[in-house]
Amino acid sequence: MIYNVENYLEECIESILNQTYSNIEVILIDDGSTDGSGALCDEYKKKDKRIYVLHKKNGGLSDARNIGIDNAKGEYITFVDSDDIIARDMIEYLLCLLNTYKADMAVCQCDYVDENSKLIKNISNVKKTCVSGIEECLKTLLVDSGLNTVAWGKIYKTDYFKNVRYPIGKYHEDIYTTYKLVEKCDKIVIGSEHKYLYRKRMSSISRHQFSSKHLDAIEGAEERAEYIGRKYKGLKKIVQATIISAANHCTLKMIQERCMNITYIRLLQKKYRKYVKSYIFGSTSLKNKLLTISAVINLKVVIRVGIILSENKRISSWIQGKFE
Repeated sequence: MIYNVENYLEECIESILNQTYSNIEVILIDDGSTDGSGALCDEYKKKDKRIYVLHKKNGGLSDARNIGIDNAKGEYITFVDSDDIIARDMIEYLLCLLNTYKADMAVCQCDYVDENSKLIKNISNVKKTCVSGIEECLKTLLVDSGLNTVAWGKIYKTDYFKNVRYPIGKYHEDIYTTYKLVEKCDKIVIGSEHKYLYRKRMSSISRHQFSSKHLDAIEGAEERAEYIGRKYKGLKKIVQATIISAANHCTLKMIQERCMNITYIRLLQKKYRKYVKSYIFGSTSLKNKLLTISAVINLKVVIRVGIILSENKRISSWIQGKFE
């Protein structure tokens, strides 16, 4: 999906067109951009016959992704956010993993870069792993052992999207969707190499002021927990624990944005109290357990104290790191 990323779009498209594996179809969805992004897409279409451009009225990330899926003709599909960059051999690397391990999905790791494409964080140190069996694949997703929820950094069989689409109008749309794709896999190979560069921008959607939309993460996690917990009994506690992870994410975001909205606090507190046992008896860190227990007791106080403590630069850095 492309929306007002003129300053970053050329670097993104070039990284895709210059792949060592060249037999690709590049679908550029201009989601109603008001800057020069749409015109830039058209210029690239003239230069490279592998490019297909579709201009549409602004409908959001999920809508754009779904249109891309609807128009995809290849055997495999991957997603690249329009302000990000991929390594020259990312597609070749993922395809090689698929073929070597006869897998259904392949995953690479990512690094963070800043607005000037400078590396700012290496976010994972994962060993190459091949996971077999549907339940084990789902478990690996839920505990985020090199296989996370985001759509990008993965290659999928296009057929897996036959009955799967991203929910329109939702933040954290991947939470509602990725597990449905993982469930279709009997084997997933998790690569250790960092081939996806995720750009951290101050104006990106994840940095918007806290609103009810951020609570979609909890709604999506609950929807996922209800489905997986009912169908895969052995994963019930693990998947319920991810609801608390989503709640912690929201709590830290509220602290970061100095949000004391009582409606949000009451909803979050309810979720904490409902799912706390699945979380604190799991394998999460002591810090996260302490945050969760404190939130169960009195979330309003936790957020208020967190806002005060965030004035301390050292504590603020921890909060920022945990949120990201």
